[in-house]
Amino acid sequence: QENLPETAKKSTGQAHTLQNPNAWEPRFLEDYPLAICNDGSPAAYYYREGFVQSRQWLVFLEGAGWCWDEKSCNMPWKIRLGTSIEFPRTPEAILSWAHTLKGVFDSTGRSPFKDWHVAYVRTCSNDAFLGDSSPLQGAQQSGVRKPGPGWHFRGRRILEATFEDLRRRTGMGGFEGDLVLYGGCSSGGRGALVTLDYLAKSFVGKASIVGLFDAPLWVPIKPLKDGLVSFDEQTRLFFARANPGSFISQECKAHYPGAEQWKCLEAGFRLPFVRTPYFLTHAQYDVFGLTMNIFGHFYPGHYLNPEQKEYAEQYRKLVLTYLPNPQSGSGNAVFSPACYAHCMFSDAVFYVIDAAGVTLVAALHRWLSAVSADAATENLRDVCQGFNCGHRPDAKVVTGPSWSASGPKALPTPVPTFQTGPTGPTAQPLSFATAVQTTTQMPILEDAAMLLV
Repeated sequence: QENLPETAKKSTGQAHTLQNPNAWEPRFLEDYPLAICNDGSPAAYYYREGFVQSRQWLVFLEGAGWCWDEKSCNMPWKIRLGTSIEFPRTPEAILSWAHTLKGVFDSTGRSPFKDWHVAYVRTCSNDAFLGDSSPLQGAQQSGVRKPGPGWHFRGRRILEATFEDLRRRTGMGGFEGDLVLYGGCSSGGRGALVTLDYLAKSFVGKASIVGLFDAPLWVPIKPLKDGLVSFDEQTRLFFARANPGSFISQECKAHYPGAEQWKCLEAGFRLPFVRTPYFLTHAQYDVFGLTMNIFGHFYPGHYLNPEQKEYAEQYRKLVLTYLPNPQSGSGNAVFSPACYAHCMFSDAVFYVIDAAGVTLVAALHRWLSAVSADAATENLRDVCQGFNCGHRPDAKVVTGPSWSASGPKALPTPVPTFQTGPTGPTAQPLSFATAVQTTTQMPILEDAAMLLV
């Protein structure tokens, strides 16, 4: 055990001890020169150690949108999200931050991941953890870099440094049977979806890695409000600026060559090419997807008028079109309530929301404790009618043929493989985690998070 990291040493024989759900340790990536925020300050993740015998890690990417040009980056909110200067460092500041966390990260002790080692990767690069580019020449005035052109976009380096740091300091991936559950919400979920296969190849050692994508789905829809930049155009402009090409698989690149490669960053087009098993959640009336296209900014808690609700139905149809229908034996699971919600895993709604009559807590439990890929594969979607109808008890499961888009090209049907370390894919059952304790089903709270009629 002499060369094992401290966590790995402790995991070889000590008894379990109860972990403090607020015991987060800041880990600034100062030893990794390119793992930096937009302004050049060091990126960081916050680490909460689980049971010392645990060999399970949750690596979760924080979501907070992105920017794609000077105008979209030159906003007070984006500038504030482009630095780690305000990240908490003192015990008092860290505890205050920890008390703001919700969902599976809350301090109640009820989280299904309460015994896991958790790395919460903070966002500070405005690139969905996908970029790898330097500031443009001349994008500086009086020593101050222009937002966007004068920024670093180093999401790729932040991810690589985080995984390398976790392996070095915690022993992650040091043993066969280690499990890494890798995901994020919103822009973090989009980043995790695009980078999962890349990280599975050489960044998790002997561990198995699977995905957890929360609210990652962007669909090709024209904004309702004139003058807004569509999700497609945002992605195209971002692709040209941020140099995310390392994450474009050869398979996706072959299907979307040349000027269409940006599509490999957008979940609606990329999902058919994701090879590592995943659990995906996305609300059919996603608050971010709708309010960004209706109002031009994230507007949670806002009621929609009849015209906007009609637009929401168009959005829902596209979500149902682009959501994958998991193939038997893929190990993939999809959970899609017909609710007006966003980011279920990092919100209190995690404990109460359901799709097709199955709670998210129960669906996650079934997936994590599945004894085979067939048992893990699931497709839970509400099929009720009417805006935000998912909180009613009449939603039912729907299954269908393999995913297909309404675009001009027929997409291939992928068969994901199970990754076990850097040696390549090998088939194995999905009994990769100890059973997660489910909570007693609670009635849906109509005012929980953003479940609004």
